[in-house]
Amino acid sequence: MLPCSHIARCRYRAGRQSGFAVVSITVLMSIVILLIVYIQSDRLRAEVAASEPDLKQAYLERIRHSLETWYGAISASAFSGLTTSPPDAPTLLANISQQDQYNVQIQVSAEMTDASTGARYHFFAVWLPQPDLTVAIDEVVASEKFEFQQPPRFGFILSGKAVHAMMLAAAESRARSLATTLESWFRTKSMLHSGATINDNYFRAANCTKPQEYELPCVNNFDTAASESLLDRLGLSNSETRNPWGIPFELSNDDPDDRGKPQTEAPFSMQIRTETPWGRELLINVNQPI
Repeated sequence: MLPCSHIARCRYRAGRQSGFAVVSITVLMSIVILLIVYIQSDRLRAEVAASEPDLKQAYLERIRHSLETWYGAISASAFSGLTTSPPDAPTLLANISQQDQYNVQIQVSAEMTDASTGARYHFFAVWLPQPDLTVAIDEVVASEKFEFQQPPRFGFILSGKAVHAMMLAAAESRARSLATTLESWFRTKSMLHSGATINDNYFRAANCTKPQEYELPCVNNFDTAASESLLDRLGLSNSETRNPWGIPFELSNDDPDDRGKPQTEAPFSMQIRTETPWGRELLINVNQPI
């Protein structure tokens, strides 16, 4: 090979070769990076697709929990609203403080009645749409039937009957706990009061206009304000004086057979009353401990 006779020309040729090498390396690195990105993106898409069922199930579990909590603490007006004008999914989601995801569908049943207890309740069907499945609900009020004719892959049916049974049990438990407190009051006051006999009624003040410190105020025929005054005298916490729906218990310590008048013969008693959002009355008798 002949020596390069012009220095500038040699430098130009060397520069072109060097530039071509840099471009080639850059193109090769770009191809490698694109290939890596494609592989990672494909792997990420596969991971997302694999986790989607878990995400949907987790979402439905949040809906179920929120729906149970809301329906368990439902007010009488809200219960009536479900019966007279069942809400659509967006309205119900707002009631239970949840956001719509996956175009969730919710259907509320007609009001149903438990023949054994008289409890009134609703079913809730919740599901996520599927392209290849049209979900239909089989609803027969007489037989308390509410179910999917074609069960969706992602969905559930919540029985309000079970929720109400749990809340009613809690209401009964609180009422009986309050009854135990009243019985303890009666026993303690009779023990501390010298000269007490079986014919002394510590469920009700002897003088209704001016109850003594050791006496409970007079409550005639479940008067709400007087009931709250009596409960305040017991020094209980707020939750102990209210049913699970947040409504204060009503009490009476008059004669159930002659309202407004005191009982005249032992054993003495009083009553605790509360009502469910669906209109069932719960009545507990408190009896003089003997």
